[in-house]
Amino acid sequence: VVQALKRNAQDYLVKGYVQVYPNLLWRAIRYALERKRAHEEVRAAHAATKRLLESLPSILIGVSRAGLITHWNAVAEKTFGLRADDVVGKPLADCPVPWERSRVQEALAGCGSTQPARVDDVCFTRPDGRSGYLGVTIVPMSDAHDELLVFGADITERKQAELERAKLQEQLGHAHKMEMIGQFAGGIAHDFHNFLQ
Repeated sequence: VVQALKRNAQDYLVKGYVQVYPNLLWRAIRYALERKRAHEEVRAAHAATKRLLESLPSILIGVSRAGLITHWNAVAEKTFGLRADDVVGKPLADCPVPWERSRVQEALAGCGSTQPARVDDVCFTRPDGRSGYLGVTIVPMSDAHDELLVFGADITERKQAELERAKLQEQLGHAHKMEMIGQFAGGIAHDFHNFLQ
C-alpha cells in the first residue's frame, strides 16, 4: 500500500472487503471520477487564467514579497526587450529593466498588504533606444502566495500630448503679451503723433 501511494495511487481496495462491503468498489470509483473531474476543472481554470493574463494589453509583472519575478507577460517582453525565461525567478531589483528603478522599487517597498500603489510618469527606454513614459500600478494579492502584481501602461503619447499642450499654452501666452505690447506701442505712437501735430 505504501509503495502504491508513493507511486501516486489515489486509493486502494483490500481483497475480501469488496465482498463484505459491496458499495466499497462503487465508492472508490466515484471518488476517483470526482478527483479526476476536480483536477480537470482546476487545469481548465488555470489555463483560462493564463489566457486572460496573456491577453492583457498592459505590462504585467508578478513579484513575490521577497522581490523575485514570478510572472512576465508578452507585453513586458515587447516593451522592455527582455524575455520571460531570462527574468523569471530573478530579483526585480537586479534585472536590467530599462526604467526608473528607484521609483518602482520605492513603490514596491511602500505597497501595503491591501492598498495599491501608483507611480506616474516612469521614464523607460524601448529596445530601439527611444524613451517613453509608463504609468505603473502595484496591486497586492491577498492569497497564499502573497505576491504583488505590477501593471504598466505606456502613456508616452498622452505625456507628449500634455507637453505639446503646455508648449502651445506658453506660445499663446507669449502671443498675447506681444499683442498687448503692440497695442500699447500703437497707442503711444498715436499720442505722440497727436502731440507733434
